[in-house]
Amino acid sequence: MESLSGSLSNQARLSRCNKSIFPMNKKMYLLTVKSQINIYGGPNSASFYDMSEGCDCCGSGSVPVGPRYYNLNPDKLKKLNIFLTLDSDIIISKQLAMDIQMSGNTQLDEIFHIKTKERLPFYVLKPEKIMPRFSKDTTGYERENFCPKCGRDGHFFMPKVPLKLVYDERVDEGYNNVHVAATWELFGNSILRKPFDDSVFASPCFLVDEFIKNKIYEYAGRRVHFNDVSFA
Repeated sequence: MESLSGSLSNQARLSRCNKSIFPMNKKMYLLTVKSQINIYGGPNSASFYDMSEGCDCCGSGSVPVGPRYYNLNPDKLKKLNIFLTLDSDIIISKQLAMDIQMSGNTQLDEIFHIKTKERLPFYVLKPEKIMPRFSKDTTGYERENFCPKCGRDGHFFMPKVPLKLVYDERVDEGYNNVHVAATWELFGNSILRKPFDDSVFASPCFLVDEFIKNKIYEYAGRRVHFNDVSFA
């Protein structure tokens, strides 16, 4: 796959907002998806990656552009309405996608089979907005080998210790209209390689609002977990 460095990324477009600051007046939840399948995503799954907002040292912040390609077998995934790839891409069923699109703003990428190019009944869930940096009061993570230039990657979950996200109470007004957001902080280590397909990008955590939370739980039940996000 190829990288794009000249165009304006989806992340940059979605992050544009009014500079006025308002209290966060809606609940958000940290989404944890428990089901993971043995399929790679990341740089191998996209036709292009836009690196205009990405770190030129590690690649953190680069975003896929256009449809995604995976080696998925729908017949073996009939009971899964939401699952992770080995690169932590969140994939949802067509049925769930249709329901959550009722929110009006949810970002989804179509999925095609990587070999046959057949359109598959799945979508990649994408954030509408990137959250600001979380508060120093956030707990349940540790740092290791983060990029010396951008510092976005190198966050890691702690065994048997839940991640408790805390943000400042007053945020840009645009966040009050978001249904799906991603943390600025990335979990894992990003490594920018040549050829580009061999690169590895750390992944954000996803935050969802009450509507998306309820829809996902309706389809996935115990295959997902939600933790409250604090704005204090």
